[in-house]
Amino acid sequence: METHARSMRHLVEESEAAGVDAELPRLFQAMADRAVAAGHGSEGYPAMVHQFRAGPATGTGEGTDADAGARLVAKYISTWNERDPRRRRALAAEVFTAHAEYVDPSVQAVGLRAIDDHIARWQTQFTEATFQFGEVHGHHNSVYFDWSFGLSGESPIGRGWDTVELEHGRIRRVFGFFASRTAG
Repeated sequence: METHARSMRHLVEESEAAGVDAELPRLFQAMADRAVAAGHGSEGYPAMVHQFRAGPATGTGEGTDADAGARLVAKYISTWNERDPRRRRALAAEVFTAHAEYVDPSVQAVGLRAIDDHIARWQTQFTEATFQFGEVHGHHNSVYFDWSFGLSGESPIGRGWDTVELEHGRIRRVFGFFASRTAG
């Protein structure tokens, strides 16, 4: 898997350099990276089957494992805070389904590329700001949490909350709500 993960990274880089949609190679790269992280680095593609057999990271049936939901939200927030475009896209490929949707009062972004473009625009507007999140609540393959963003050590610039729909342990849809924006 380590060799395959490196190959997928190269394919993503070459696709992006050529202006070709790299969404699918990014998905396979994220899957290969997860297999390596799970200790299957010396194995081949069948090692990725373990990811499918393990079931959703957020639990099975109608419940949502609170710890798994909180870990996914932490990774989601890390995606917003990651300034390196390649690392941000790799995180997004792990967090979101291939056809995920992000909706807030200012945008409706469908697909990994559109979501990444929206995050990049936000980062351009708030160059030094980072997100933090509060307690995560979840049930029936959905989670809810509040968030804030601002400069480190200062009062938040903005606050809000997200409701997230999960699919197979990843984010399928985000509905973001803005509470208020305060002077920072």
